[in-house]
Amino acid sequence: MKSIIYKLLSLAIMLVVFVGCNNSEEVVISTYPDGQAKLVRCYDSHDSTTYKEIQYYDNNQKKLEGKYIEGQKSDEWTAWYRNGSVWSKGYFKNGKSDGRRTIYYDNGIKYITGEYSEGVRVGVWEFYDSVGVLIKKVDYSTFE
Repeated sequence: MKSIIYKLLSLAIMLVVFVGCNNSEEVVISTYPDGQAKLVRCYDSHDSTTYKEIQYYDNNQKKLEGKYIEGQKSDEWTAWYRNGSVWSKGYFKNGKSDGRRTIYYDNGIKYITGEYSEGVRVGVWEFYDSVGVLIKKVDYSTFE
């Protein structure tokens, strides 16, 4: 029985890695004690300095996913709650937050939206309550 469970678990890990990495070389960096993937990197077959990183919760839900270029966060990054709903989406450039950022409550309702430029909050950020009602706006262009 243990052997069957181990084989099914191994197959599930391979499927998660394969599905998550598409056509790149996937490497399981770390696992949970039961063998399930905890951290996976998907390397571009033509460029070892560019890779996608995927972190998983111990319940096999994605925790964090994004791209590194030359060791720095780049492009879109997504984080999830343990229940599988999106926690946040944001963009990075040269390792710094850069572009739109949206954070959600665990029920899927928008919590915060705003923009970053080179790691600094800019423009008007909006804050919502847990049912989606706008409760506050903060204009970061007035901060120095």
